Amino acid sequence: MTKIKKILTIFFFVPLILSSCGYQKIYEKDKKLINIVEFEVSGNKRIGSSLKNEILLISSSEGVNKFILKAKVDKNKEVKDKNISGKITKYNLKLEVNLSLKEVNSSRSLIRNFSQTNDYDVLKSHSDTLSTEKKLIENMTQQIGEDIINFLNIYVN
Repeated sequence: MTKIKKILTIFFFVPLILSSCGYQKIYEKDKKLINIVEFEVSGNKRIGSSLKNEILLISSSEGVNKFILKAKVDKNKEVKDKNISGKITKYNLKLEVNLSLKEVNSSRSLIRNFSQTNDYDVLKSHSDTLSTEKKLIENMTQQIGEDIINFLNIYVN
């Protein structure tokens, strides 16, 4: 009799637990709030276009709040470490975005800086080092994009 109770309990509770699982887009509700009318990028064009594409995903033509965004993107790569013989062993990479935000419907404007700093090691082959740097730049760009999106959502609300 106890085996039947266990089976029945599992049979009833598993669907209850799994019924609340569902897929929902993270920024779905925010799409109706923001309309980016114009987005201008200066500085590093490659990083800027990637950042622009990520930020424009939250923009909707039905958005109530209309913005004009201008972003100045700078990438700075500096030597962080050298070994005894003078060879570079580590670089420091800093990505800075100076974002200028202007509301179309009002005269309010705001300037905000976003930055990410990271280090990476020099690998045995130059192509591996460049590949590591490229992946790091992509990750940093994505993180800054998420920071800007969160900032816009907070600014709107």
